[in-house]
Amino acid sequence: MCGPFRFLALAALLLAAAGCDAGDADDNNNGDPCVITNDQLEALASLFNCDVTALRFGDPESGSLSSADCTFPSDVTNQSHIDYYGFCLSAPADVVVTMETSDFEPQLWYFDEDGRVLYSDTGDEEVVLTLSLEAGVHVVGANSNTTDPVTGSYTIELTEE
Repeated sequence: MCGPFRFLALAALLLAAAGCDAGDADDNNNGDPCVITNDQLEALASLFNCDVTALRFGDPESGSLSSADCTFPSDVTNQSHIDYYGFCLSAPADVVVTMETSDFEPQLWYFDEDGRVLYSDTGDEEVVLTLSLEAGVHVVGANSNTTDPVTGSYTIELTEE
């Protein structure tokens, strides 16, 4: 993404992050009233040049890597398929992101607000990221631990540690 457009997408994301949608504490997100908004998801989609799906606490999401998915960011040699997920925290928290699949060796990625990889981990059929995060909007990527495009289904879940 070109410089000024990337800056505008980042600015929109940061402005949106400053005001996480205040939902009810009973919204199935472990009492965290921060619910990622459509505007925040659109800003993330612009940043990653790919759709971003909302990930909510305690609500497992079924996903699949397919040939129609985005590929890993071009600044990394890995060109495998990836799905992006965004979530919001209203206060600092320790969170756990779990991905399970029997179709491929899973890999989870955690990105900063500029789309750079900060952390990743792999597993045989399950991978778990335990992260201490600040309040705001966050993004993880679900993909396979291979440089070749792999397809298959998986489950991803966000919980509080």
